Amino acid sequence: MRPYYEKLHAEPGRLIFCRLRTDDAFAFAWHHHAEYEITLIVNGRGTRFVGDHLSGYEPGDLVLHGPHLPHTYESLRTVKGPHEAVVVQFSDDIFGKRGLDALGPGPLHELLKNSQRGIHFVQMQSQGLAARLLAMPTLAPVAQLAELLLLLEAMAQATGVQTLSTRVFSGREGTSRQHPLDKVHRYVSEHLANPITVQDAAGQAGMGASTFSRFIKRSTGHSFVRYLTEMRIAEACRLLIDTDAAISQIAREVGLANVSHFNDRFLSLRNIRPSEYRRAFRKR
Repeated sequence: MRPYYEKLHAEPGRLIFCRLRTDDAFAFAWHHHAEYEITLIVNGRGTRFVGDHLSGYEPGDLVLHGPHLPHTYESLRTVKGPHEAVVVQFSDDIFGKRGLDALGPGPLHELLKNSQRGIHFVQMQSQGLAARLLAMPTLAPVAQLAELLLLLEAMAQATGVQTLSTRVFSGREGTSRQHPLDKVHRYVSEHLANPITVQDAAGQAGMGASTFSRFIKRSTGHSFVRYLTEMRIAEACRLLIDTDAAISQIAREVGLANVSHFNDRFLSLRNIRPSEYRRAFRKR
């Protein structure tokens, strides 16, 4: 996978970037940057890609991304208004000239070191971090910096965290915006209703089937079959929320025409049946 490099430009008087990102949808844009990033999903649902890990996200999802860890968020285009996330980006310059080394051994040093693989705070609500992150974009620069240091200390003490990527990325993976996985992703998205073979996808990436199988496993942490199933179920989630189509029709539209098999795949990846998933979101 070849993520593109995002160069951040500091605003005068600010040591960190902090904003509420609001879009009609978060598009697939595989990238990395030299800064740490905290991302809190405020509104919207979709698929989160972090290093070689991919999973669904929903409001309350909180991840700390380390420097040069490739990541992106791709929205389900729900009917529930804009997609929003609080994004906080910072370098270890906030700790002084020695950066991370100035911290010495301890929980905060360990937190930032482990963030190279992405840290998901699965019990984030109990840590009381969400409300504080939501308030950060409104603070003055010095107050933002002070609050960031307190948040990082709280994150370092948090329990129930999950490390995401199995790999550590160095930032040398490339800077091209045109990389094979992006082409494969677009192709799969446009042909979900049809049978898609590993040979089809390999052709989009310009690789032989065996080389591509190794590439997709290395890039996403999953086999192509699992990657394809993840894509199909992500689209099924969108259709369950956005439309009134029958589940059997949705199963056909995402290429899993056998309804029993579709239900089994959905349950295994989302821990809920399609009908229950639709009912849950219709109540919100």
